[in-house]
Amino acid sequence: MSSDEIVRRYDYKGDAKRVYDVIKAGGVAICPATIGYGIITSEPRKLEKIFLTKQRAATKRHAMVGSYPIHRALHVMDKLGREIVDHLVLDLDLPLAVIAPFNKEHPMFEKLDDVTMEAASVNGTIAILINAGPFQDELTKLSLADNQPILGSSANISQTGTKYRREDIQPELNEIADIALDYGLLKYNMYRRSSTIIGGGIGGLCLAHGLRKAGIEVRVFEQQIERAENLAGYGLHIDRNGRRALRYCLPLSNWTRLQSLLTSAGTQLFFRDTQLRVLAEKNDVELSGKSAHEVERSGVGRLDLRDVLIDGLDHGTTAVIEWGRAFTRYEQLENGKVRAHFADGTYEDGDLLVGADGPNSAVRHQFLPHIERLDLGVSAIAGRYILDEKRVANLPLELTNGALNNIVPSGRGWMFISAWRSRPANGDESSAPEHYIVWAYVAPSSDIPQGEGPVYGAELHDYVLNAIKGWAPELQELVTSSDTSTTKCLSLRSMPILTSWESSNVTLLGDAIHNMTPMGGMGANSALRDAETLTRCLIDAAAGRLSITESIKTYEEEMRVYANDAIKLSTSNAINACKGGTTQRLVFRGFLRAAQTFPVIMRATIGRSSVKQA
Repeated sequence: MSSDEIVRRYDYKGDAKRVYDVIKAGGVAICPATIGYGIITSEPRKLEKIFLTKQRAATKRHAMVGSYPIHRALHVMDKLGREIVDHLVLDLDLPLAVIAPFNKEHPMFEKLDDVTMEAASVNGTIAILINAGPFQDELTKLSLADNQPILGSSANISQTGTKYRREDIQPELNEIADIALDYGLLKYNMYRRSSTIIGGGIGGLCLAHGLRKAGIEVRVFEQQIERAENLAGYGLHIDRNGRRALRYCLPLSNWTRLQSLLTSAGTQLFFRDTQLRVLAEKNDVELSGKSAHEVERSGVGRLDLRDVLIDGLDHGTTAVIEWGRAFTRYEQLENGKVRAHFADGTYEDGDLLVGADGPNSAVRHQFLPHIERLDLGVSAIAGRYILDEKRVANLPLELTNGALNNIVPSGRGWMFISAWRSRPANGDESSAPEHYIVWAYVAPSSDIPQGEGPVYGAELHDYVLNAIKGWAPELQELVTSSDTSTTKCLSLRSMPILTSWESSNVTLLGDAIHNMTPMGGMGANSALRDAETLTRCLIDAAAGRLSITESIKTYEEEMRVYANDAIKLSTSNAINACKGGTTQRLVFRGFLRAAQTFPVIMRATIGRSSVKQA
């Protein structure tokens, strides 16, 4: 068979028709199934040739190439047997070789002579391989319609193991095939790529789940010495991109647990003046034309989310996280692998190294040392205001129901407000979740007092209270009654716009490559999106459709597009919150009112990102 006869496309219907025509004419085909490549035919003499070429023992039997409909039509099983098959195939979506008694009167068996029937059955039973992938499903639709049985075996010399890559099939079998399909590395292969993830944050842990679901070996190395971390008190908003990534990567049990912890943050974003009057309302449902379920944001505590992501990765025989392992450097090995070195003198080799080690990434410092975060000269003072029934009753609903609120004064400065529910800092999931508002006042760094320690929280409070004199009493109450021990000052930094670099088997994810300001709520969501995107690309590499480097290049090119959009927006938001005087701010507030009044302005400006999702 010449190389021109090897079909290299994933056209399931078209490939099935070509193969079926060859088989119906008495030919032999090498074809993919999710469990390995097979060699098949419908011609008895060719079956014998396959048998001899494979050097099979006389006791071995051929299997029928089948599908769930063929199994139901041919096999004779009791209720329990059918329920077991249905659960494995329909509920769990697993491939299965079903060996059971069969209906000898079915028209499909009329085309098999006695010798072939003897070679395919034993003690009145026949083996049928079902649910073995989309190609086989299409092929068996044709065979069932014609009542044409197709029989065969795995495409390998006996005792040499199943072949999961086309190129691993022995020449002797290739020589007797009239057509062969190359679908790369097949799904349930025993060849394992290995990935080393540096950093146990949100993006790295999500990636670990995604890769493990795909059957790719993964290890996570985190310099923190234990899983507990003081992350309580500040929450995250998960948007549709983050939610899709979590659903894709997480096992069902983790996803179900996460659903119980998420709270609705609605579909609205408000811009208000300092007396809480609405300047503009961005409504994602109206702008996108999608349902609230599709576009709503979800609130979740950082500690809650991280614990869901850790669950299943750090205990038992399946643990993949190693705590207290501080990464120092990596080196490329001659065998194509990459070696990660750790401060304790140990190292780990893998096919891929992913730096998910945060904004001060040690992996990035070695891999892309020219990319450094920029100090924007902007700082955010954030505090936490605990809610109870009385306080909720005294505040506008939009400040306590999870909606996003931006307070726009007539001069410099900006305040962001939103409410969250998350479990308390003691981590007890049986306790009632805490309900609280997080407020953040943004101002030029040069205006904010510098300091540290317990007294510094009170100084920051005094600064914010002085800045918001004359604002609505409800806003002043948020700051006045917040616990000063929870008040922090964060200097806002951001990566520059990312340009391309040469891809390799080292890559970066999340804050390690596109750290941005929180002024947009896109940092964590972008990291989760990275995890999904990289998982999909590495699945292509594991399947043999791309090399490791090609898959990483695909990921990095896609990632830079949405990461740069997020960097631009979050940086612009941070700078605009501080710059300009009263005149510029009055113009901006006038623009907000115009956007609220005229939908065309809203859709072209503030609501543009929502319109894109339509």
